[in-house]
Amino acid sequence: MDTTAPVRRGRILVVEEDPAAARFACYVLGERAGFDVAHVIDPVVALQRIADEHWDLVLADYDLPHMSGLDLLASARRIAPGLPVVLTTARIMDVRLRAMASHADVFLEKPIPPRRLVAVATALAGRRPQRAAASPFLLPDDIDGNQVRVLPIAGDPDVTSPACRGQEFGR
Repeated sequence: MDTTAPVRRGRILVVEEDPAAARFACYVLGERAGFDVAHVIDPVVALQRIADEHWDLVLADYDLPHMSGLDLLASARRIAPGLPVVLTTARIMDVRLRAMASHADVFLEKPIPPRRLVAVATALAGRRPQRAAASPFLLPDDIDGNQVRVLPIAGDPDVTSPACRGQEFGR
């Protein structure tokens, strides 16, 4: 029997106050894609964790308590200049424009197709050591470079099971 732990692909900090969105991101990135994922609700706590720990990627919602995702992005850039940050939101155009103007690495509109989330996380987390601050980055639509279609994934287990280790998804 092999007692070695599975190799993780990188560490991702999810900053999200919506429990369903947090469970989704943690399940897709942690259980399906093999990342080591942690979740926090409060962006102030997220900034402290960014300062204290090594992360390969931050995935943050635009609408957060105490500050916006753009404020979190600006502070994260000061604390860890090369850290990739992806902003998400259910709101569309005005937030997208502000996010990209603030040098978010990628902007994802909710609902996020699982393959797209994995493709973005894989590409950005893998770039962490070589990344120059605020460099542009283009991604394929999915892992295989194909166009993503938003369809339910047959046989997917219930995504309501929390995948972030030791994290709470409610308030």
